[in-house]
Amino acid sequence: YIATESDLTSLCATEDVNGYYVLTDDITLTGTFAGITTGTFTGIFDGRGHSISGGNLSNSLLGAKANNVMVKNLAITDTVVQGIGKGTLAISITGVSSVENVYINLKKPNEYSGLTGTLAYSVKGTLTTKNVVTYLVENWAAQAAFVSWTVTKETTINGTNCHAGSGKGNLPNVVTATGTCTGVENYTSLEAMQTAYTNGNIDISWATTFSFYQALATCLGV
Repeated sequence: YIATESDLTSLCATEDVNGYYVLTDDITLTGTFAGITTGTFTGIFDGRGHSISGGNLSNSLLGAKANNVMVKNLAITDTVVQGIGKGTLAISITGVSSVENVYINLKKPNEYSGLTGTLAYSVKGTLTTKNVVTYLVENWAAQAAFVSWTVTKETTINGTNCHAGSGKGNLPNVVTATGTCTGVENYTSLEAMQTAYTNGNIDISWATTFSFYQALATCLGV
């Protein structure tokens, strides 16, 4: 069970993380958070409707490697992802993995960042995403709205009710689309996302019982 920033830090000190991890409260990051710096995350990270907000991610929440991972019921908001080749959830997601019921709203970094995806830097294998909304406050360097690139032509991203937007420019869902990415709608502005919601094209009913619902609703102009 993870209730505080120090609990997160303790989790990330573990070399190989393969358990079922649950947030029991909203967490505000107060500084720079490195994530899991060694080993591979192969478990389940369940936000239980809570959020992680603020601070800087100098690596990624789950670190460099996430293999056969499940991330669900989580929001990451008002957070900065710093550095080159990073992702909010993990740098690399491999195997057969899933992301469900997730909201990510990133701020502009204080230093140069490039080749960063709101979910991951790279994906290799099969990634299933459902009920995911991500938004970059503005375009900085070469950010992707969803993932930076897929590693092989066999890589598949299957989305359902997934929406990714940027505050500036037409960012692709996958920068180097050597694989396939379906079911993810891309938006060139927050206004475009808000219009899509108004027109009934973005469903956020899955988040109504979550603590971050109001932040998500406000982002979409509800």
